[in-house]
Amino acid sequence: MLSRLTSSSTRLLSIRSRPLSTLVVAEHDGANLGAGVLSCVTAAGQVGGDCHVLVCGSGVDGVAKQAAEVVGVKKVLVVDGDDHAKSIGGE
Repeated sequence: MLSRLTSSSTRLLSIRSRPLSTLVVAEHDGANLGAGVLSCVTAAGQVGGDCHVLVCGSGVDGVAKQAAEVVGVKKVLVVDGDDHAKSIGGE
């Protein structure tokens, strides 16, 4: 059985077939990446497309370098500032 594709469904198919990027928000203690980041990057690699990691905090250059060394990470985005010094994830 053949189905007729409309222009809108063709457009939807082309969007879905394009590899999208995945953004992983890095969990860290200020000095080391959390183990969950590695799992997320691995999962992102299985989905396909680029994997980017976001590192937020104060004085997180070392963490950002660790993230850049993870196999499968294409880009590391860093938000570094005193406003981001205190973690609120567990609060």
